[in-house]
Amino acid sequence: MTDLIKKGVYLRPEQVDILAKLVYESRKKGKRYISESLIIRAALEMLIASNFDILAYQSEGDIVGAIKGLEKS
Repeated sequence: MTDLIKKGVYLRPEQVDILAKLVYESRKKGKRYISESLIIRAALEMLIASNFDILAYQSEGDIVGAIKGLEKS
């Protein structure tokens, strides 16, 4: 799990704000222990582990709606 490849991603402004807040709140004694990349990688792992069929959807809105539907299950 230590091999990483740099990959640029595009995020919406509200997602950037949430990530920044999470990272800021994760500081202990001035040292950051959670990064934006770690949060994004963990979210992707959660999506993969759920066997979510992302290819069954046509748009970001469809995917997000389906994921939110999973939360209610």
